[in-house]
Amino acid sequence: MLATRAHHGPLRVQRSLYQEGEDVRHTIVIHPPGGIVAGGRLAIGITAAPGAHALLTTPGATKWYRSIGADASQQVKLVVEGNAVLEWMPLESIVFDGARVDQQLRVDLADGARYVGWEIT
Repeated sequence: MLATRAHHGPLRVQRSLYQEGEDVRHTIVIHPPGGIVAGGRLAIGITAAPGAHALLTTPGATKWYRSIGADASQQVKLVVEGNAVLEWMPLESIVFDGARVDQQLRVDLADGARYVGWEIT
């Protein structure tokens, strides 16, 4: 069950699907503008509660556009509590020529927690 969700700006949790049955939630995280420009910042924080199983993905590629100014950034922090499973499977990132990008991923695992994920550029 999705216990809480909050957002500031355009980043949203669109919906959850149960393609593998009630035990595994597939959740889609969307950024409606579709791209990140100079100075743009996205921060994603996800916590999988004890015993939870979730797969998170995006509906399309993340696009990083050219900048002659500030860096654009995305920071993802995933916390996987005891005996939980978290799958982080966003679609690829497309980095355009001249983009200035700071992308960070942090995963904190408790005892017995499991994580699988990728970041494709």
